[in-house]
Amino acid sequence: MSFVAPAARPHDLLWLKRIPQWHDAPDWVGVALARLPVVVVRRAGAPKGLVSVGVRGELRSQRYGAVISVAEIERCVSPEMLPGDVSLDVPGQDSAQGATRFIRPPCDASRASLPAFMVLQGLGPVLRRFRLVWGPTGSVGFELATGMPVVQAGSDLDLLIRLPQWIGRDTGQSLLRTLSTQAAQAGVRIDAQLETPGGAVSLAEYAGSTRRVLLRGSGEPVFVDDPWAWGATQGTTHGSTSAAHNSGMREPAVGAVGTSSSS
Repeated sequence: MSFVAPAARPHDLLWLKRIPQWHDAPDWVGVALARLPVVVVRRAGAPKGLVSVGVRGELRSQRYGAVISVAEIERCVSPEMLPGDVSLDVPGQDSAQGATRFIRPPCDASRASLPAFMVLQGLGPVLRRFRLVWGPTGSVGFELATGMPVVQAGSDLDLLIRLPQWIGRDTGQSLLRTLSTQAAQAGVRIDAQLETPGGAVSLAEYAGSTRRVLLRGSGEPVFVDDPWAWGATQGTTHGSTSAAHNSGMREPAVGAVGTSSSS
């Protein structure tokens, strides 16, 4: 029975029933999808019945954005469905998150020892006290979900933390310190995003000293005091006089130890 995603969310990975034919797509897009028909959900909005997605090529510069019909989705894997312990090759229940982990292809020992995977394995126990729903995105999430070897020795660890309810800045600061300690010990850059009802904000920015934080929703990024209040009262598609026109800016990361490379 085919999978139908009523509301795919940013960073979800989608398996496609067939390779889409986009007239303006570069040649590498078809090659990439023929090898692995998986796309990632983008934050950009899309009309009802469609989903904004991105295709990942072999090179970091190879990223292509498009839209697909929800009818073309065969399967959907969210970040929180991916295992924190990369030595696992069987499904299991995470008591803290309450989600069944995705059955992924086994990760061989040589890749499980890559720094980004190593730091991921240590996060489960230290984050359990926060009782958060979280999971890896970026190259780490992509490899765990697909088995495609894309993580490199210098890759960052990108995390998504779902927060439908408000948390205080003090909690954010405690979470940042916890992740920073893990990042420093492993020598890995951790980039954690807080997914609120209104969009995503950088944990490092929310836990910092600035009053306003950059909120990325389906519309133009905006600077807000409270991401949760913005999502409740304004939605994610409205503009603002405090819009951040540089939508390509990179947010601060947790424990930026060493160099940032392809992720």
